[in-house]
Amino acid sequence: MYISSEPISQCNTGDAQCCNSVTTASDPSAAALIGLLGIVVRSVDVLVGLGCTPITVINVGHGANWQV
Repeated sequence: MYISSEPISQCNTGDAQCCNSVTTASDPSAAALIGLLGIVVRSVDVLVGLGCTPITVINVGHGANWQV
């Protein structure tokens, strides 16, 4: 799971992740995982990536949605 603290209109220079799905913290599946892990989010609009892996030179082009 990857949780972005950056607003949607901003891009940071953090590690790039490739996620199988991207949703908001208010999504029931994301909210359940966030609760189990004890993560506190600032807003229900925070983006959450599920099934994420770091993007490396080796696996560029493999995966689904990009999450930065």
